[in-house]
Amino acid sequence: MSATRYREERTLVRGLRRLDGQSRLEFKSNVRKLRRHFEQFNLDVSEICQWVMSFRPDGKRGKETEPFWSFFLEPEQFIDDEKLVDRTRLAAFKSAAGLGNAEKALSNVPDEVVSSTDHVKRIPPTQTATNLFKRVAGYDDRHIVVLLKASADLIVARYLMPFENWKRRREEWLKEKEAWEKKHPQLTEDAISKFNRIFKDLGVDRKNPRVCTWEQLQKGNTGCLYNGERFRIKNHAQLCVKYLKFRANSEANKYFEENVRTYLAIRQKNPHLHNNRKKLMELLLKKEPQAHKFSKTWWADYLQALGITEGTVARKGNGDLPHCPQKNDDKEPCPYNEHTEKCKLYKARLSSEPRLQELDSLYREWRKDFLSGPKKPSFTYPSKRRLSIPKIFGKDYYGVDYKHSILRLRMDTMAADEFIPFGFHPWPPEYDIQPGNAEISSVQIHFIGSRARVGFRFKVEHKQSRFAVSQDDIADLRSRKYPRWRQDNAFLREARKLLLESFSGDPEKELKILCVDTGQVGNAIALFNGRQFQKSEKLKTLKLDKLIFPDEKSGSGSNKKPYSGLTKDHIGRHLEAWAAEASQISQKRSPGKKPASGTDTRDQPQLGPNDMRRFSLHIRWMIRDWARLVASRVIKKAEENDVDLIVFESQRGFPLPGYDKVAKYDSDKKRRLAFYAHGRVRHKVTEKAVERGMRVVTTPYFYSSQTCSECGRKQGNHRLWRTNKGNGSFICEYDGCNNRMDCDENAAKVLGRVFWGDIVLPDQ
Repeated sequence: MSATRYREERTLVRGLRRLDGQSRLEFKSNVRKLRRHFEQFNLDVSEICQWVMSFRPDGKRGKETEPFWSFFLEPEQFIDDEKLVDRTRLAAFKSAAGLGNAEKALSNVPDEVVSSTDHVKRIPPTQTATNLFKRVAGYDDRHIVVLLKASADLIVARYLMPFENWKRRREEWLKEKEAWEKKHPQLTEDAISKFNRIFKDLGVDRKNPRVCTWEQLQKGNTGCLYNGERFRIKNHAQLCVKYLKFRANSEANKYFEENVRTYLAIRQKNPHLHNNRKKLMELLLKKEPQAHKFSKTWWADYLQALGITEGTVARKGNGDLPHCPQKNDDKEPCPYNEHTEKCKLYKARLSSEPRLQELDSLYREWRKDFLSGPKKPSFTYPSKRRLSIPKIFGKDYYGVDYKHSILRLRMDTMAADEFIPFGFHPWPPEYDIQPGNAEISSVQIHFIGSRARVGFRFKVEHKQSRFAVSQDDIADLRSRKYPRWRQDNAFLREARKLLLESFSGDPEKELKILCVDTGQVGNAIALFNGRQFQKSEKLKTLKLDKLIFPDEKSGSGSNKKPYSGLTKDHIGRHLEAWAAEASQISQKRSPGKKPASGTDTRDQPQLGPNDMRRFSLHIRWMIRDWARLVASRVIKKAEENDVDLIVFESQRGFPLPGYDKVAKYDSDKKRRLAFYAHGRVRHKVTEKAVERGMRVVTTPYFYSSQTCSECGRKQGNHRLWRTNKGNGSFICEYDGCNNRMDCDENAAKVLGRVFWGDIVLPDQ
């Protein structure tokens, strides 16, 4: 038994720089020429993609163009000889674009493809396509082949594969929806339609409507579940939470509230002094001499922190504050926490519908999972600025002198013997593949901002794996047979069976597993030798210069390295700056306009696709670099321990908004979700792991962090667990267990036991 060895391409990226003795002006001039060709390449690929996408099977062209579409994207499915693939696709393109007769070149493809190509040729092209064909007609055939291959690969990766996966997920979703509705016949289509209409009238389109249930609304006009939740403390009004923050950050003593009541009483007795706070404070100090700090700063700080006026407080009339004096038990409703306007409107609509009142909780259960199905993917065309792709230089278009770090590039408009030289940062001596051992297949140029980068693309032979099953088999099993997040347990059972049965040794004793938990607090790994747990440790992956971390002392006293790098706090500062700038943009676009009462403004302001583009790119690049660094550290640990299998937790069923769409009121949530690039880490690790003969598999994630890795039980006291997690610890609450360890290390260990089936996490 042995796994098939195959070759895959890898890219090493280096920065371009000046040649020895080259002037800065000359270097910049060459970079500008390179950028023009980079942008033109992206424009050509984008327009070819637009032309080809017009023939997709679900488009308006009909079935006559479907064979041409399939052949253009995957010609290897129609041609046995690999050497003829690119040449035949070029002939089909030229024929369809009216750039020449290609009957002879298409003689080795099925008749249906030839017929479909003729049909495409007879379709009048758009003005954009016409300009494209005129421009391409002057290109060298080898350059056109590169353009066609780049366009086809882009459509397959960004449209065809996601679209096929979406169809499979939707089929499974429809089955789940039909089964659920059959199990709950009391929730009729008419009732669902009425509920949908009510929420639509309220302006609510999210699956979790953030409107109190009928049961909660019946308890009274206070105790809203959502009015205070946006400030991360449930069942309390916004002013209550702001007051708690004020007391936490202020030096106001325990007599603050008593001073407020005394001051308001004086104010009520002296209505002629309402606009003279200085005089009122003098009267307060005569009665309460110890209130000098209250009169000097505390009262003004209090009003500013809560964003209210003195009149707002005085309107209570009885000297009480317009909020809770202190944090109440979450289980008891706050008397100041009034229901939102949407809650009140929802209550009014359901008051005359007794039948809907009974079905409220059942409908919300339906709405959570079945209001809308999996989102259909959309294809985003490459752009020279926003979503660019590398400019590819194939054979005869580049030359490399690795010894002197010189790259010579031939632009598409140059003669065969004409090249522009560039310097590049030397090939790293510690890299596992050196130029003499690598077969460079192409050179790619990309721009990060204004800085040019060169990618050397070369073939890599995979290391022999101890599994007969390939990573593609595991990926197909996950995306095709079990595409829904509800099927994570079923996928794990079958994937585990495939892996263990195809392992060359005794998996119970010899299979080396690395489990990775990429959590909010930090990252951790757990190592297993067969079923036996070996050790766990933190994975230090902050992006710092020379990978020096806060807990690794570089000296003592003032010589310690400061805490820095890419962390939630770091990215949080950028996101707060984003929110501030977005607010200014919104105000400029709608001057003087205020949201209507009851309007949910949490997703405002609405930004256009090009607003703050440079800022968004900067944040994306930071997160991308962080994901790459984490992946490299995971692979390094896997190599050090000679690992066969890497286990991640699945993140399916956990849709995340973009960092520019996360609610601006919740700073912690914004930082946490924007930093949640765990899917990127897993994909990058998979690329590197397959190359080294390893395999990667995912396990369910639901309650993995709340489960004890020793006794396997879920923690019942959520507040205690959350407190411990905030301190970076996991302490099992059950008697007789006494498991105490780092929270991320515990989660990583849980993943290993979940893989073996010792712990079964529930379906969501």
